[in-house]
Amino acid sequence: AFREAVVAEGGDPRPELMYGRGDIEFLANDHKVPALYFGPGDVNAAHTADESIDLDRYDLAVRVYERAVPAFLSSTARRA
Repeated sequence: AFREAVVAEGGDPRPELMYGRGDIEFLANDHKVPALYFGPGDVNAAHTADESIDLDRYDLAVRVYERAVPAFLSSTARRA
């Protein structure tokens, strides 16, 4: 759902490797919940003194969330 939403909004669907750790690892690894990190920031600037966000990437991410979340929820409802 997220890849399709990214493509539909004109973004680059190729995944980037996320270095570091976050709570999502516990969901994905310990509880086998399908998960992904998705956001508008530059992963190389995350949690740095100069962390910032490009507003065009922010707007793209909002549009992707607006598409992807309902599509994902709809697809999981069909499987239940």
